[in-house]
Amino acid sequence: MEGGRPPPTRDDTRFARREAARVGVATNKKPASAPRSFAAFIPTGEEMLDQYLEQLDAEPENYGLALAMGRMAAETGRAELMSALYRHLIKANQLIDEIAAEVEGLLDAIDSTSTRRQLSRVLGDVYSKQGRYREAMAAYSSTFER
Repeated sequence: MEGGRPPPTRDDTRFARREAARVGVATNKKPASAPRSFAAFIPTGEEMLDQYLEQLDAEPENYGLALAMGRMAAETGRAELMSALYRHLIKANQLIDEIAAEVEGLLDAIDSTSTRRQLSRVLGDVYSKQGRYREAMAAYSSTFER
């Protein structure tokens, strides 16, 4: 016993961790991973696309470019790149309404199953960000349809 106090019990430790998490104090937090660079997708095999990805890395706030590239990536079957571009915008809370309209249109136009699944996930994220939770759940559910 230190200073007349018994050592903390396991419940005391759990409570302290829970309270620390509630107020935002780090306890045994993993270090945050660095955001994925769009340059990680280079080389794409298309010089112009590579240049746009490098530009977006240099100017991550160029949301119009990210939106246009997301659409192009979906239309050319680059589902992973498309998802990264749209998620970049969603995380930044930029062009949310435009993403919703665009992805809704792309879902009707794209034939690739894997791209459609990624689009459905993105649409679910967008709807969730907009507070449209029922529609978000429907979009997420459609990722499991064949």
